[in-house]
Amino acid sequence: MAGPQEQIEVIVRHIAVETQDIRSFVLERADRNLLPAFRPGAHIDVEPVPGLIRQYSLVGSPADRTQYMIGVKKEPRSRGGSSAMHGALQEGSLLKISPPKNNFALDDTCGRCLLLAGGIGVTPLLSMAQSLALRGEKFELHYFVRTSADLAFSMLLSAPQMKPHVFFHFGLVPPALNDFLQILLREAACDDQIYMCGPTAFMESIRVAAADEDWSQDRIFHEHFSAAPSPLPLEGDSFVLRLLASDLELVVPPDRSIVEVMRDAGIEIATNCEQGICGTCVARMVEGDPDHRDMYLTDEEHDNEQLFAPCVSRAKSRLLVLDL
Repeated sequence: MAGPQEQIEVIVRHIAVETQDIRSFVLERADRNLLPAFRPGAHIDVEPVPGLIRQYSLVGSPADRTQYMIGVKKEPRSRGGSSAMHGALQEGSLLKISPPKNNFALDDTCGRCLLLAGGIGVTPLLSMAQSLALRGEKFELHYFVRTSADLAFSMLLSAPQMKPHVFFHFGLVPPALNDFLQILLREAACDDQIYMCGPTAFMESIRVAAADEDWSQDRIFHEHFSAAPSPLPLEGDSFVLRLLASDLELVVPPDRSIVEVMRDAGIEIATNCEQGICGTCVARMVEGDPDHRDMYLTDEEHDNEQLFAPCVSRAKSRLLVLDL
């Protein structure tokens, strides 16, 4: 297993109120060196207070390595992340972040990119839009919010190089949303691609419209966005977990996750989200029939049955062997 990733100490250089619920944070290295390069769609782990780690998309242009920008929505049912970001941090605060990671990389080798954002889900798409605009590529960013007051990053979106590509949609809900999406996707070229991020229902509407218009799945990319994810179901049979490196066997009951059972046995592994989104806990699977429930690994990685996310996934077989 790889060791913990290097952390970078940064200073909160600027905090801006984007909407009633969303703030943007500009981060610079405390040592004033350049930050690591990143590709559009990347995110970083942020530790606003010791022991609390959350993932936030990088909003700024990948061409600017002097600073990172992230956007954080304060959620009423926050598990601590957005509350800490909005309450504990101020300009001048020091905190730790990880180097950029990317599960949502932009592939700009094909045709036009359709960037479809719902609410705070616009954050990973903004770096894509800026990168495409800087290179003069063809793209459209469609930003769906309830009202104009919910529009975040308005200054960035109104920049001269961005304005021709950005379209705002206010209060567009089904069935009007579905009708609009079908028209938008029907008029697309055969090599266009969709990049989408937002609430689950929003992305499901896009998937349905794309299927109706015969879009192939390899042209649709998404970032699972959930600022305050609801608990994932743990139903299923109990099974035996064998840990090779620890030389230990544990029984995982239907109502407990693998990570929880391992903790009870005194075995800690690196975790962040514990919702199957970030990929921090992914381990190598040696034996067993997996019940993949994560949203981090690709369909191909699920089919290969070599990697496994123990925070949410389970086993269909009586025995599961992990290289932990």
